[in-house]
Amino acid sequence: MRIFKFCLKIWKVANNSMFTHIQKYSVVLVIQWFSIRQIKPRQTILINHAKYGFLIKTVAFVDHYGLIWCKGENAQCITIEKLGPIGKNDVIG
Repeated sequence: MRIFKFCLKIWKVANNSMFTHIQKYSVVLVIQWFSIRQIKPRQTILINHAKYGFLIKTVAFVDHYGLIWCKGENAQCITIEKLGPIGKNDVIG
């Protein structure tokens, strides 16, 4: 028998980088599911970025090293190149 523990957290969105997908000041429920499932393109994730802090982004792709490249949903957000790759340890949920 396998027992899975899920950690649920509630976060408030502080900016418009995911607009129109997620509105500014929205409240989002974050689930730590990635310990049992793969992170895939087009998923929305919360990350703790070393330079920019906590961000909600869309997974653009996962490279052959297992690093995750993320993007925002509008033109005013931080670019994929500026964010750079993140490791799985930086994913909150």
